[in-house]
Amino acid sequence: MKSSVICIGDEILIGQIADTNSRFIAQRLNSLGIECSSIKIVGDDKKALIEVINEESKRSDLIILSGGLGPTNDDMTREAIAYFLSEKLIFSKQVFENIKEVFKKFGRTDITNLNKQQAYIPKSCTFFQNDIGTAPAIVKESEKFILVAFPGVPSELIHLFEKLEKFLTSKYEFLQIYHKTVSVFGIPESKLALIISSWEKNIKKNNIRLSYLPKKGIVRLRLSTRGKDKLELEKKINSSLSNLKKIIDFSYHDVGNLEHVVHDLLYKRGLTISCAESCTSGEISSTITKASGSSKYFKGGLVVYSNFSKVNLLNVDIKKIEKYGVVSEEVAKDMSKKCLEKFDSDFSISTTGLMEINNSNKGIVCVSFSSKTKTLSKKFELKGNREQVTKQSTILAIEFLISVIMDEIL
Repeated sequence: MKSSVICIGDEILIGQIADTNSRFIAQRLNSLGIECSSIKIVGDDKKALIEVINEESKRSDLIILSGGLGPTNDDMTREAIAYFLSEKLIFSKQVFENIKEVFKKFGRTDITNLNKQQAYIPKSCTFFQNDIGTAPAIVKESEKFILVAFPGVPSELIHLFEKLEKFLTSKYEFLQIYHKTVSVFGIPESKLALIISSWEKNIKKNNIRLSYLPKKGIVRLRLSTRGKDKLELEKKINSSLSNLKKIIDFSYHDVGNLEHVVHDLLYKRGLTISCAESCTSGEISSTITKASGSSKYFKGGLVVYSNFSKVNLLNVDIKKIEKYGVVSEEVAKDMSKKCLEKFDSDFSISTTGLMEINNSNKGIVCVSFSSKTKTLSKKFELKGNREQVTKQSTILAIEFLISVIMDEIL
């Protein structure tokens, strides 16, 4: 089943609000095994909306609209759908009763004629009742396509989308879609494409689609495939990645989601983490705390960039700095141990390094992990400019943290 998403509203087109609805819809469709082939944004223009619906109905099995179902004059989605279907809008007593119930729930009695307009739906359409808002989701099921129009309010969309999922899974069987994203450091996208071109051709023959997602100093590779058995799909992807590993080095983690991996490991287990950073300048703390709910497991962090701050704020042993040098695994270990003590956390991570060595586009970082029972360290030699080496150091440190925590608790 192929789907398309149409988000409606002038406020999106002029940049007044960010379109988060299409992202939510695409993610949920993907989890169902439904491919989203296009996402379009249309202003509050009835004619333009009719044209887009007509266009998508010719190539999509499922058309999802978001927005334009409110009670004001610029909400024209109902009228556009009715025109597209060559039908009249019919007053639904059931929808109107629901509107009255919602008003009653919020202690309101001031139902206007504009609110009453939300009870009109195209003649052949059904609806999903909205339990937290006044606009229902309008549903049209035909032999050629399914069209579903949701309110644009994100909370109402999320609530109603669950009803669409139940509707679809009760009537249709979908293939699984499996994605795996890995990260390659220090190789430009164009050069990487040349290096792995033969491998890419081979995986295409095996029905695996490859997407390049470049960032500064990093290229994320997303492998996607479809089938009935998710475990078999996972095996197929992993086999392809094993072959890729023979050609280039890469990280098995998606660097865009590391904070969520940390969250999943710590949040429900009631475990805590703290950071002592020198060369990464707070980037590890910043990344970890991007995840919602991180205050429950992130106890705190210190940026101890100078030797003075390492000694006076973190109580690092000055003799170790003098003996081994500040960029050493021994100093990194002392930093993570002292950080663990200072914040009384279950785990700690530390970094110390050089982000550029004599303007040579090379860097060194020493990372250390501490828990109540052990301290481990690792040294990385990296390529790239200062910004790229800092980014790589942050990612490698968090990956090191994840791998050691997994060994500890799983």
